[in-house]
Amino acid sequence: MGTKRKLERSNQDGETEISTSHPEIPLSIAGDTFRVVTGCYERVLHGYDVKIVDGKSTVFLPVFIFSAHLGPIKCVAAKGRYLATGGSDEIIKLHDLKKRKDLGSLISHSGAITSIYFPFRGHMLSTSEDGKMIIWSTKNWDPQEILKGHKGSVNDVAIHPSGKIALSVGRDRTMRLWNMMTGRKANVQKIEYEGLCVKWNREGDKFALMSIGKVAVYNMVCPRFSAWVNLQEILKVLEIDTNTRLHAMEYYNHINHGEVILVACEDRSVKMYNSKNGKLLLEFSGHSSRVKTFGIVRVLEVDFLVTATSSGDITIWDINAQKLLGKHETLARLTCLSIIDPVVEQVESILLSANRQGFREQGGREAKKR
Repeated sequence: MGTKRKLERSNQDGETEISTSHPEIPLSIAGDTFRVVTGCYERVLHGYDVKIVDGKSTVFLPVFIFSAHLGPIKCVAAKGRYLATGGSDEIIKLHDLKKRKDLGSLISHSGAITSIYFPFRGHMLSTSEDGKMIIWSTKNWDPQEILKGHKGSVNDVAIHPSGKIALSVGRDRTMRLWNMMTGRKANVQKIEYEGLCVKWNREGDKFALMSIGKVAVYNMVCPRFSAWVNLQEILKVLEIDTNTRLHAMEYYNHINHGEVILVACEDRSVKMYNSKNGKLLLEFSGHSSRVKTFGIVRVLEVDFLVTATSSGDITIWDINAQKLLGKHETLARLTCLSIIDPVVEQVESILLSANRQGFREQGGREAKKR
C-alpha cells in the first residue's frame, strides 16, 4: 500500500482529500491555564500547568516529572491525546494523555531523534540522525513510510499547509522536496549552509531556512505549489544575519507587524524580524542563559511567548506588551518544549495517575516496532 492511500480520506461528497493538520501557531486555549512539557539533558520530562492571572502574572503548578529516556531528550511533541518524546538513545517514547498510560517505545531509528511532528490526522512524523524520516500510524504505531535520501542527519522537516509536499534539511547541506502523495523524493537542492530548521509560512508561498547564525527566506515562483515544482525555481528573497547562534525558529502573525519570524538565540534573547525586509522589530531579552526553544500560546485572546533556556528557566512573556509575566526554575538543562491544552486529560494531576497506572518508565510496557 502506498502513502497516497494511507494519508488520504474521503469527504462527505465522496471526494478524496488530504487529511492535514498545519501546526497551530499560536495554540488557542479556552481557559486561563495551559500545560508546558519540557525535556532536558538530564533525561527527565517535566510537566507544568501555567495559569495566567489577570493577564499580569503567572502561577506554575508542577504536574509530573519522570525519567523518560536513557539519554538526553532532544524533542517533544503533542497532538490531541498523544505525547511523544525523542532522545539521543534512538528511541521514541509514547504516552496517551487521555488514558494516562505509557504506550511504550518505537525503535525503528538507528540514530538520535532530531524532530517529531503530528502533521496529519492519525499520523506522526519523525526524523533522525540516521538519515531517515518515518511516517507512523497512530492507530497501531506501525511505520507506514520510511523516507530516505539525506546523507547523514535529517535535522528538520516541514509539511506544506496543503499536505502534498514536505521540505527537509540535513547535515549534508541539502534541502529535499518530498511528494507526500507517493512518499517519494521529488527534488534536491544544495545549499550554502547546513540547515538546522525549516518552516513554511501560513499561506505556504514562502519558507524560512535557519542555519547556525542566519535565516534565509525563499519565495515559491509557482503560485499554486505542487509536488512537481523544481527546487531550482525557488527564489531567495531575504537573508537575515542575526550575529548570534540560533537554536529555534517559527513564523508568527503579529497583531501590529503582520508576518514575522521569531528566533531563539545564543545571546539570551528571542528576536522578532520582519519577514519581508529583515528588520529587527522586537527583542525579548534578559534570559539567564541561551534560549534553546520556545512556543506561542493564545490564552483568552492574548498571545504569550513561552521560552526555555539551557539553564533551566521557563519564562512567560506577553508578546504584544513585550512584558515578562513570570519565570520558573526547573534546575535542569532544558532542550525542548511543547504546549498542551490540559483539557485533553480531564484530570487534576497526571502524577497521581502515573503512580497508579504505570505512566513512569519503570514497569512500562514496551511496544517494540522495527
